[in-house]
Amino acid sequence: MKCIFKKKVWNSLKAMMIVLMIINITACKSIRKEQQEVIVMRKESSSFIYNNINKELVAWIKHFAKIDSDKL
Repeated sequence: MKCIFKKKVWNSLKAMMIVLMIINITACKSIRKEQQEVIVMRKESSSFIYNNINKELVAWIKHFAKIDSDKL
């Protein structure tokens, strides 16, 4: 009688462990996907900022080049 009870408890514990592992794996996958999306967003925003800074620098350089050429 005890042996049957232990077997049932053991089987239910194994089933619970399998369910927990599946939940853990799916949670990790969704977290990774969110992190990848955040990384992509960061790359896009940083390149956007970088491009804007470049445009501003080019505009300033052209502006100062005009001033210098006017002085000459």
